[in-house]
Amino acid sequence: MGFDNAELSTMLTPTLTTVNQPRYRMGYSACRILIDLLAGYELGSRSMVLETELIVRESTAGEAVA
Repeated sequence: MGFDNAELSTMLTPTLTTVNQPRYRMGYSACRILIDLLAGYELGSRSMVLETELIVRESTAGEAVA
């Protein structure tokens, strides 16, 4: 199982189940924090939770194996 939904995960046999991360949103959020820091805002400690998506592919069994 992967955790970045890299293009390679679709090229393997079997195709690899992975977690898709919101890369655009991650980059946007990081840039927003940087802009705020450069503007002189005191940010302190913060955490951020972004939604992910499980992408089930052939590497994950669809049903229990006896």
